[in-house]
Amino acid sequence: MFSKVDARHEDKSWLSGMRGAPGSGAATTVLVPPKLLGQKPTRVDRGFKVFEGASLEGDVIKRAGADSTYSCMTVCRNTAGCRADTFIAKKGELGNMCTTYGRITKAKTGRNGTYALLRE
Repeated sequence: MFSKVDARHEDKSWLSGMRGAPGSGAATTVLVPPKLLGQKPTRVDRGFKVFEGASLEGDVIKRAGADSTYSCMTVCRNTAGCRADTFIAKKGELGNMCTTYGRITKAKTGRNGTYALLRE
């Protein structure tokens, strides 16, 4: 394997992986979108605030299939730069979906079958 990485090349067409160099000073705090301010999370679990019936929008890092909010949390923990997720439980061809975000720009509430997961 490699003992050291001397150079990086960011592939802008790839929706996964590293976004910027480690230790580049990027904020690690997740700001709660105004739509969720003042709302109590449905639960706080495994380092995430879970808002049932809410979805997020922002800078997408990647999308992945997931069978539960717990597996979506795992996707976020294993994705560099992930600050939050939206888990959508839906039936049909696409099935359940997890979307990870590096930056949140907006939240929507009143959405059945969706969960906004914000890292603490």
